[in-house]
Amino acid sequence: MTIFTIGHSNQSIESFIGVLKKHGVSAVADVRSQPYSRYFPHFNQCPLRQALKSVGIAYAPLCDHLGARPKDESCYVEGMARYELIATTEAFSIGLNRIIKGAEQHQIALMCAEQDPIVCHRAILVCQYLRKTELDIQHILKTGNLESHKSLEERLLKLHHLDKIISQPTKFNIETKSVEQLSLFDTKNYDHSCEQSYITTKYSSSQEEHSFYDNLIQKAYQLQSEQIAYVVKTYKELNKSNG
Repeated sequence: MTIFTIGHSNQSIESFIGVLKKHGVSAVADVRSQPYSRYFPHFNQCPLRQALKSVGIAYAPLCDHLGARPKDESCYVEGMARYELIATTEAFSIGLNRIIKGAEQHQIALMCAEQDPIVCHRAILVCQYLRKTELDIQHILKTGNLESHKSLEERLLKLHHLDKIISQPTKFNIETKSVEQLSLFDTKNYDHSCEQSYITTKYSSSQEEHSFYDNLIQKAYQLQSEQIAYVVKTYKELNKSNG
């Protein structure tokens, strides 16, 4: 089964619906925490729902389940929404299950605001976990063309300069005598200057190679989430004044 994602950006409602129909979308799952647009009111929840209904496309608000600004305070660390914490909540689990079950009956498109999925939580948070299912994830770009989630992950690795160490021979840590393991919960920035600490080696098995690749992907997701995650306004102001 295929699932799409799309960002409404600054499109007209006619253009937006045209792209959805082009790809056979029958249901839109709104994953915006606040389903409104200050500059493009046709994407506010009520008029959007009505416009979609007029062309036979269902609308499902999943704002409280798959949004990037949860009300649950335990999902924030120093004012920043932490995607790995959001993913552990019951609400998020319910939202994912609704998408997975819904995909059995509908051609679903996850909708948020950002044009490029790489800077949106629909890809960096929601699809990070949907990718573990059998769903084929395709991102609808503003042009109407598709980008597979696999291609997006390759872009993500390049964006954070992790692509350079992903192919064999891989990197081996001289000090620990082991393949470097990148933790999803390690909040330190990836150090690009540590090349002298490594030598090249070959994997002993394809399973180890897959594990290392997956660790790199998870690190890329973590780094990107820290760049795009919602930060509570009071913390932004505090950091600015302290700077």
